[in-house]
Amino acid sequence: SIPVTTEDGTTAIISLARAQASPFDEKELEHIRALIAPHVAAFGLVDRAGRSLPAHALDSTRNALATVVQPTAWARKAAAVALILASLWFCFGVWSFRLPVAATVAPSQVRHLSAAMEAPLVRVHFTAGDAVRAGDILCEFDHAELILDRQRLLAELAMRRLEEGKAMADGSRVDAQLAQARQQVLAARLGILDERIARAVVRAPFDGVIVSGDLRASVGEVLPMGHPLFKLATSSAWKLELEIPQSMSDQVRAGLGGSFVTHARPDEAQRFEITRVTPAAVPRRGANVYLAEAHATMDQPWMRSGVEGQARIEIGDRPVWWVALHRVIDYLRLNFWL
Repeated sequence: SIPVTTEDGTTAIISLARAQASPFDEKELEHIRALIAPHVAAFGLVDRAGRSLPAHALDSTRNALATVVQPTAWARKAAAVALILASLWFCFGVWSFRLPVAATVAPSQVRHLSAAMEAPLVRVHFTAGDAVRAGDILCEFDHAELILDRQRLLAELAMRRLEEGKAMADGSRVDAQLAQARQQVLAARLGILDERIARAVVRAPFDGVIVSGDLRASVGEVLPMGHPLFKLATSSAWKLELEIPQSMSDQVRAGLGGSFVTHARPDEAQRFEITRVTPAAVPRRGANVYLAEAHATMDQPWMRSGVEGQARIEIGDRPVWWVALHRVIDYLRLNFWL
């Protein structure tokens, strides 16, 4: 048996067999050692290449542990402890999960104003983009004929009151009651006429901004009843429309909070609270999403309807491994039925 040694110590032992009648002499052994010497470095490679994968992993782990437990390997020991703690935290720890979604600013109240009568449009006082206050006249329809009818009814009502007074003076109770009945009919007709006159003048129901509606080119035209006139939105009270992906629809519910930033002012974060989640999906940005409405206090003067941004919904504590891998796990389940 010939031990094969290197700088790291004995690498292998080569055993040779020969008949007892012709034993090896020292010269032959030295010649064999000289032939083997160039191939000594390959012995370790051949041994490692022939190992199975579990054996290779076991050897690598054993070598790594051997380097860590050395008395002077303090840095490696600290790194190993940190790695173990990080692994335990990843497997058993929890993390506050915040879902990032696209969000759009929308007015909390929108009112569509339409023509309440079929009449010519005579005046337009405001158009799209103008700010209005509650009670401002937006536009007017021609109601001169209604004014004449009202004056006629008022004159007839005065005449019936005179008839009632004359009948009472003459002692004719029947004529007095007939005059009172005619007055009631005239008062009802007058109330209907006043309502039609009021509808001929379109007023702003609340403070806000006209989002759409430019009727300047329609002055003089007879607009049919129900014709859309203006779309009015509030200018101070806003809500958020959050686009929830289908994969996270079961995680979002009313009452959850979060923060929101706009693309225009990413340095100004706003808090919000979800008030409602729609039960049906709608197409947005090429995908089906669920819209969640959220209440937000946004009183900045630069805020406009339709401003977009990013929101982060605070879902709650979830396992760390789930936060890091849930998208990958869902992808594998959907595509490979795992």
